[in-house]
Amino acid sequence: MGTSKPLAGVSVMVTRPAHQAAGLCHLIEKGGGTALRFPTLEIEPPKDLDHVSKVLRSMDQVDWLVFVSVNAVYYAQKACDNRLNIPRHVKVAAMGRATERALFDCGIKGIVVPEGRYDTEALLGLAEMGHVAGLRFLIVRGQGGRPLLGDTLTQRGADVGYAEVYRRCCPSVDIESHLEQWQRYGVDAVTAFSGESLRNLVMILGRHGMEWAVCVPLIVISERVAGQAKANGFKKVVLAENASDSALFAALSDLFDPEQHGIFDDR
Repeated sequence: MGTSKPLAGVSVMVTRPAHQAAGLCHLIEKGGGTALRFPTLEIEPPKDLDHVSKVLRSMDQVDWLVFVSVNAVYYAQKACDNRLNIPRHVKVAAMGRATERALFDCGIKGIVVPEGRYDTEALLGLAEMGHVAGLRFLIVRGQGGRPLLGDTLTQRGADVGYAEVYRRCCPSVDIESHLEQWQRYGVDAVTAFSGESLRNLVMILGRHGMEWAVCVPLIVISERVAGQAKANGFKKVVLAENASDSALFAALSDLFDPEQHGIFDDR
C-alpha cells in the first residue's frame, strides 16, 4: 500500500498462546496498529513426564523425527533435561520455519522443511515423505494432535510412534469484560492459528460474542481452518500465505487501509 503504517487505526485480536504472541504483536504495533492479546490456547507440559522422557530416549531406534511445532521442540528439550541430542543417523523434519529455527538453536542442522505453506499437507508432499515403507517415524507433538500426518505415513508403509510432549488447554476467561472493552474501543480483525484455537475462540465467545465476531474479518493460516471458520458463520475469512508472523502481518496489511474501522467501533 506504500505506507510504513499500513495498520494505522486498526485493532487486531491476537489469539496465539501468550508466550508466542510477542512477534506478531510487535509487527502489528510497528505497523501502526493495536494488538489485542487474547490467547485461546494455553500450553502446558504433559502430566506423565516420565513416560514422555522414556519415549524420547528411544529416538536412536527411529529413522525420522518429525517436530510439528515450536512447542514440540521446546517441551521435548525440557523432557530431555534441556539437551536435545539427536543421533546422527536420525533424519529430522520440521513443520515450518519457526520450528526449524527452534531446532537449529538446539544445534540440529540439515532439517527437512516444506516450502510455501507450513502445514501437514505440505510436509506430506515432500519427496522425502513419499517412499517411507519400512521406515520408523517418531512424531513429536502435543496430546491429541491432528491424525493426518501419522495416518498417511502409516498408509505409506511407515512404522509411526508419537512423543506427545505438551498439552493444549482452553483458558478460563471472563468474556463479558472483554466484550465490553472491544465494543468500546473497536476490533477490526481476529486471528486464528489452528483449528483448536478457533474452536476455543468460538466456545469462549459464546452465542453473544459470536454475534459480533462473525462480522469481523478473520485471518487464518490454512484452507482447513478457513473451512472451519466459514462453517462457524464467519463472513469474511482471509487466508494468510502461511503461519509465520510476517505472513499474517502481510495478510493484515493487504486487508486494511488507515480509514477502515471494525464492527465493534461506533465511530
